[in-house]
Amino acid sequence: MEESYDVPLQSDKVTVVVSQGDTLAITDIPLTIKVPTNVPTRSEHLEVTFVDYSKLPAFERGSYIAANYYLLLFEDSFNADYDYNDFVAQVAFEMRGNKYNRRLALWVRGFALGSSKTLGFGFTDANGDNYMLSDDVRLDYFSNQQGFLNTESGKKFVPGIESVAGKASEERDGKNYVYSNVHGKMSGGGYVAYYKKLKPNISHGNKWNSLSFFITVEDGKKIYIASIDQELGNRCPYGLALHKYSGEVSYPIEKTYMQNAYPLFDNWINGEVKDWTSEINKSACYTINEDYLFAL
Repeated sequence: MEESYDVPLQSDKVTVVVSQGDTLAITDIPLTIKVPTNVPTRSEHLEVTFVDYSKLPAFERGSYIAANYYLLLFEDSFNADYDYNDFVAQVAFEMRGNKYNRRLALWVRGFALGSSKTLGFGFTDANGDNYMLSDDVRLDYFSNQQGFLNTESGKKFVPGIESVAGKASEERDGKNYVYSNVHGKMSGGGYVAYYKKLKPNISHGNKWNSLSFFITVEDGKKIYIASIDQELGNRCPYGLALHKYSGEVSYPIEKTYMQNAYPLFDNWINGEVKDWTSEINKSACYTINEDYLFAL
């Protein structure tokens, strides 16, 4: 669903990469970003412009800004039923830096929880360093609401952390959780924001903005989303990441194999298509209105 894209550069210019009105990158140094493969946002449809430094007075020479939006869908077990609704969340992140330092701002909003387990959530950066964002997603992203949330057919959407909207922050177990009010089109609750200074990345060249998201299960094992470079080998991954800017969110209802909701899913697993989301059986899905998506 996405591919690596090497941002082109011009001497004495700043490159700006835009997709569907969202700025994905601003840089004057080599940078590899991830872009969707589904039309109209795949790399050949990106808007790329080269701008004079005078037009961007706040831009720091020799640096980059990279941003992206993802919808993450996880299985909570290696013995999976592949309905990919055990934890569903949208994340948006912006990374700024150079080869000496990186600063990350990351926003997380929980959409669905179809697991009875205690799940953690975090990411591994391109250096291989792990960062835990939550030790308990039910507590942090769903206000500790119990039962299956937003995975069962016919049940009304339950906002994840609506009860904390308007709350500035709190410290819990030595971690600072920053809560933000509803912004833009987000009309159904708040989200949790994180601000972290990451270690500089030397070992992976220019892939400074690469993040691999995972959940942790009760035995401490990490379950990752499928990498864009990963050969699936005709096997279903345990986690999926979709670029998501607008439109509805639809994922399988409880105990529904992804193929029954998205008929091209198995074709994607077998390497026959790049985009498995173009055909959908909505009767097999839980659908969330686009008003609940980020509009930062």
